[in-house]
Amino acid sequence: MLKQEYENLYSLEENFWFFKGMRKIQFNLLEKYNKNNNLKILDTGCGTGFLMTQLKKYGEVHGIDISVDALNYCKERGLVNVHKGTIESLPFEENTFDLVTSLDVIYHKWVKSDLEALKEINRVLKKDGLLLVQEASYNFMKSSHDKAVMTRERYTKKNLKKKLEQANFEIKKITYVNTILFPIVLIKRLLESPSESSEVKKIPKFFNNLFTKILYFESSLLKNINFPFGLSIIAIAKKR
Repeated sequence: MLKQEYENLYSLEENFWFFKGMRKIQFNLLEKYNKNNNLKILDTGCGTGFLMTQLKKYGEVHGIDISVDALNYCKERGLVNVHKGTIESLPFEENTFDLVTSLDVIYHKWVKSDLEALKEINRVLKKDGLLLVQEASYNFMKSSHDKAVMTRERYTKKNLKKKLEQANFEIKKITYVNTILFPIVLIKRLLESPSESSEVKKIPKFFNNLFTKILYFESSLLKNINFPFGLSIIAIAKKR
């Protein structure tokens, strides 16, 4: 990402509606499919590290990112188990981790092969280890935000599912998310003018709280159903 985007991420990640709401969904999934504590965890593409601070309740957390800027922000948060490297060549031995998270990572232009990245995650997971993966959906939704965060590809549920299976994962759950806001965002992107800025920016408190509550509501529904479309796709998968 552009350096300015890491600065935005660092300052907004804790309370910005998208990150806060998606964490609710992510952690609900983890609590449903993970029955163990004291895990060894790897956050790939850890960015500025806020997710790592939240994952600590499950065990020992390591992070990896290709960006020196991102790692510096992690260190500002007091995180020590952070490493420079790529998701396609993880600097860890086989069967090291119980849980790997990959949230909006394999879409990036710096990832040459998303399939090889998923295979590499599979390699470092222990037997029956879990992968939590999240990616943006639909190439027709590309916008100025995607330029700012250097998007190579957005996914459909079908092609992400296929890649996970090719990488030797058994899918426990895969669904679109951020569904309720999809029509509004679609209209916004059809009408927007070209720019180089992302959508991670401070918005009025009323809307930030409203959008957060919408994602929290979706999180409660996802305990029992899957959504047929949405702005993102999230999956939890087990190493075969």
